[in-house]
Amino acid sequence: SNSISITSTIVPNTSTWLGINTNWNDQSNWCGGLPDSSKNVIISSSVSNYPIIGTNTTGYCLDITINSGSSLSIVNTGSINIKGNLNNNGVLSNNGKITLAGNRAQTFPGQGIITAMDTLQLNNPFGITLNKSIFIQKELRPTAGILALGDFDITLKSNSIATASVSAIGLNSGFTYGLGRFIVERYISTGTGSGQHGKSWQFITAPVRGSQTIKQSWQENAAYPNQNPNPGFGTQITSDISNAISLGFDMRTNLPSMKTYDSTSNTFVGIPNTNSYPIENSKGYMIFIRGNRYDTSYTQMADPTTLRARGTIYARGNDAPPVINIPAGKYQSIGNPYPSCIDFSNNSGIIFNRGSSIDNLFYVWDPTLLGSNNLGGYQTISPVNNWIPVPGGTNAYPSNIPNSKIQSGQAFFMHASGQGGTVTFTEDAKKSGSNLVTRNTSANNTQN
Repeated sequence: SNSISITSTIVPNTSTWLGINTNWNDQSNWCGGLPDSSKNVIISSSVSNYPIIGTNTTGYCLDITINSGSSLSIVNTGSINIKGNLNNNGVLSNNGKITLAGNRAQTFPGQGIITAMDTLQLNNPFGITLNKSIFIQKELRPTAGILALGDFDITLKSNSIATASVSAIGLNSGFTYGLGRFIVERYISTGTGSGQHGKSWQFITAPVRGSQTIKQSWQENAAYPNQNPNPGFGTQITSDISNAISLGFDMRTNLPSMKTYDSTSNTFVGIPNTNSYPIENSKGYMIFIRGNRYDTSYTQMADPTTLRARGTIYARGNDAPPVINIPAGKYQSIGNPYPSCIDFSNNSGIIFNRGSSIDNLFYVWDPTLLGSNNLGGYQTISPVNNWIPVPGGTNAYPSNIPNSKIQSGQAFFMHASGQGGTVTFTEDAKKSGSNLVTRNTSANNTQN
């Protein structure tokens, strides 16, 4: 009989996916053994099945390469801990958590397709470099190390289900920028469908820093009035100024639709223009949302919209939010500076230099509260009654349910009964999850 010699090369410290089934933790799926933090991983293409990191399961690897034509999926409570680089040339779907925890500098995420990116944790003191723009659907967790955006963007998504956030930035963590920036979204559920509300005022802010204008952000950089360059995004912004069109507004109306609060006169004042007026504003905006930019007539029914702004975000040190002054005997509007929920009751995160002169309560605008014009109204929230909103009674602020949180993109009021004082925000103020207060849904519907 003839003798046949077969030679097979096995790369040291490498686990190659064989695709017998989809279970990441099934050893039969791996040539080179089940991956751990010392092994590089190759997800092969042209196999019968591609890996899924399943419920309550954690995968480990050093470098991981997803070949073209292959995929890696992480389910809701699954996670993967990557000690090296992610080289995605195929399809990555992260409905769970990816932790970048290298003992050397890492790159992320490769040039392939990303269909989901729920939670991304950064825990590498040697730093991480983006090599492609990404989006976050749930939470970016910068625990340790610097994330270099370079020329790529990170979009914090917001939709009818949840709003993504950046959690408390670690003591030795942060961001550096080239031309890349954060794009922070805020979904607003105007409309006539289930869980939506009609046209209303919203008291909101854009939690970004930079020179982007209102025209470039919430008007989607429209080239002319009423243009709708990106369907589903932005809104119409109008003014009562005689030459409103030349100042960047979409039309002239009897009253302005976008205003800032003036504590001296205790009134809202229309913004002067949208062409050069910056979207960054530590005091927030009161803006009438008719819907998205498709909704140009007052007779049109409202449609949902997403407002978005692009810039750097507040962090620690030199990038800390500005200190807000509350004048003696006055109200002051304040925008939540972070793309994250914050807790007003957390005195280590929201620091009041007030003695007894700044009232220990805050006021939020509830777009679902039926005020005098059915366009929203104020809720008062205080520790006196355990943070239960008054008057309450809406889906956003139910009666008898404590709610001391201020959401990403939400503005609020404070008042000084005495000599006034200041409000300072720190990273400790941040809380995970989001209450959907700009939507007609329950305040208990949280994303954790």
